[in-house]
Amino acid sequence: MRYLKFPAVRIHSWGGLGSQLLALGVLLDLRHRHNRRDFQLVLHSSGVTRRISEVNLLVELVQIAFIDDYVSPNSDKTKEQPNFKKLFRFSLKSFLNTTKCVISKDSSTFRVFSWTTSIRCHYGFVAIQRNPFP
Repeated sequence: MRYLKFPAVRIHSWGGLGSQLLALGVLLDLRHRHNRRDFQLVLHSSGVTRRISEVNLLVELVQIAFIDDYVSPNSDKTKEQPNFKKLFRFSLKSFLNTTKCVISKDSSTFRVFSWTTSIRCHYGFVAIQRNPFP
């Protein structure tokens, strides 16, 4: 029996070792629950300071991508966005969360639909099972 191949779910993390380990835990939990899906850990360098990958040694266990999106606080890119851009970004984020294309809230985290392609990990929103591998 052939199964339909869904796109990989990208689990994003912004932060240091703790955030990266949290995202890794979510990835492993989801991979256990949804064994027909591929998952990729995406680490971002942006934040208050430039972040680096602290989990490269796990590259044989999971797919890891690194996005260098850090912008210096003195950069022109950090200037205030016009209100319509903020409203558009907020509306788009709300729409993607509602349709489960992108998940960023705990209540939705483990309801991964076939069209879900991204999960944003954050300390305040993600819960990992105590014993995800019985």
